[in-house]
Amino acid sequence: MGWLLDIKKTKKDVISNGFRVLLFLNGLHFLDFAILRPNENMAVLGFSIALVFYFCYAVYIPAFILNKISLDYTLSLENEVIKQTRQLLESNEQLEIAFLSLKEKNSELETLSTENRTILSVLVHDISTPLQVLFYNAKSLITSVSNPTEEIIKKSLKIEKSITNISQILQEIKTLHAARMGKQTIDVKEVSMDMVMEYITETYSERLNAKNINLEVNIEKGIVVLGNESWLKNQIFANLISNAIKFSFPGGKIKISSQLENSMVKFFVEDQGVGVPHELRGKIFELNASTTNDGTMGEKGTGLGLPIVRQYLQLMGGDIKIVDREAAGACFEIIIRSAHH
Repeated sequence: MGWLLDIKKTKKDVISNGFRVLLFLNGLHFLDFAILRPNENMAVLGFSIALVFYFCYAVYIPAFILNKISLDYTLSLENEVIKQTRQLLESNEQLEIAFLSLKEKNSELETLSTENRTILSVLVHDISTPLQVLFYNAKSLITSVSNPTEEIIKKSLKIEKSITNISQILQEIKTLHAARMGKQTIDVKEVSMDMVMEYITETYSERLNAKNINLEVNIEKGIVVLGNESWLKNQIFANLISNAIKFSFPGGKIKISSQLENSMVKFFVEDQGVGVPHELRGKIFELNASTTNDGTMGEKGTGLGLPIVRQYLQLMGGDIKIVDREAAGACFEIIIRSAHH
């Protein structure tokens, strides 16, 4: 009788309670059927009651099952919708927070970029004035000294030339900045690589001698490329040779070679130094990456040389990449457009 008493506890579930009542009445019918059978009229009545029960079961039980399934499925869907809605609301809140953070970072970057442009402009402008003073003083140094020695003349001329190069580099930095901002086009001309190699050899002779490093220039004579002469001298090959000297061991060798390939010329700058650590190879040309290492004799650097080289080369229609090899040291491949193609 426990299941019958359970009817009172589940009044809200009308279908379930109705099914229990029908089952109970049907059970009573089958208990009484044998008693009612001897009497013909009572037997007919009992049969009629049984027929009504069977008909109710035939309609009610499938309806009950289907309704139960429908209710369970609907409840499941409602719970899933509520769950998904809650997750979407949480995701939307996270996206809004991320968007606000990104917006704030973007604002900070814009401010920093504006400040950097201002600092660059001020730096280039303010350095130009003392450089001019140095230039005129270096120029008048020889005439102000009575009977200057050949060594003094040589060093004075070298100082004068270095100051001129610094002034030219500053001007090229302004040009690069303007080009990146889309305010100025790049002045690309035919440049003799023989002249560039001669400049590099002369400029870095003292640093090479100081570490007893041999610079071997083995490029084809008469190569002419399309580029900016000052960039090729003072930014591209200057940075590459400076890096090669920095990371070479005393008594080592640096080699510059060339290879013509269709409309491009490839130059290879290789040394026998410490090489490029494997973990830095993927980001060595990235401007914002931390790739600074000390040289073999403790020389310091900024880690900006190679990223700057790539920027200048790409503005000239070229590129740079590091070459994998088994030999010790580093090898860089510089690609520049040929003037004769």
